[in-house]
Amino acid sequence: MCGGGTLAAALVLALVLALHWPLWLLALGPAVYGVPHLLAAARYLPRALFGEDARDAAGRDLAVVPPAVVRARRRGFYLVLAAMAAVGAGRLGFGGAVPHRFSEWQGHARVELALALAGVVAWAGARRARAATLAGALLIVAPLAYGFAAAPAMTTGALILMHNFAGFYFWLTAAKRPGERLAAAAAFGTCALIHAAILGGAFDGVGVLGGGFPGGLAWAGLDTEAIGRSIFPAAADARVFARAVVAYGFGQ
Repeated sequence: MCGGGTLAAALVLALVLALHWPLWLLALGPAVYGVPHLLAAARYLPRALFGEDARDAAGRDLAVVPPAVVRARRRGFYLVLAAMAAVGAGRLGFGGAVPHRFSEWQGHARVELALALAGVVAWAGARRARAATLAGALLIVAPLAYGFAAAPAMTTGALILMHNFAGFYFWLTAAKRPGERLAAAAAFGTCALIHAAILGGAFDGVGVLGGGFPGGLAWAGLDTEAIGRSIFPAAADARVFARAVVAYGFGQ
């Protein structure tokens, strides 16, 4: 379990880096943390999705998944990957050719929403989920459906910041001891409060929020105003954009 001192030090370091070099965090963070994340997913996703190599500490099989179930889960998993690849190909292939690209804040949000719904249904079929489980999953998607239909730009902006909190859910659900769950809950609450403080202006005057807002990071193709507008599309204040970039960088 991560000690309280280590957790506090990590949060303070992330805040200091975000307040002074937010664009560098956004440029390097996905490479430093994202690659190991993908490698871990590649290692553990088959076990979680298909039930392969499910063993206890002594090496004994915990469950034997029938081959037919494994095949069905594989098909569902690959269907979701294919849908994601289709969206990516659409963005890359048609991004410069048509005015409305495959992007939540530039049109065609309904296409991506339809693919998200298809992914939920495919997952439920692959997992042979009960009707109640599928209904619960669709209820989670329902607010996103409304948001993308009513205000796609604002919904996307909220998700940009919210997705940084997804890891806390897995931390909380994976915690086996009360102390671990307490540490996860404390980290989640502290991160949420720091996000609110940054966006609320509590750190104005510190680092890049002192007035010399960063214009961009050319080599990484990052621009403060562009990132800020993607998070707060209705804003027009450079200070609001800078706060958004700092909060986004801190969440990395």
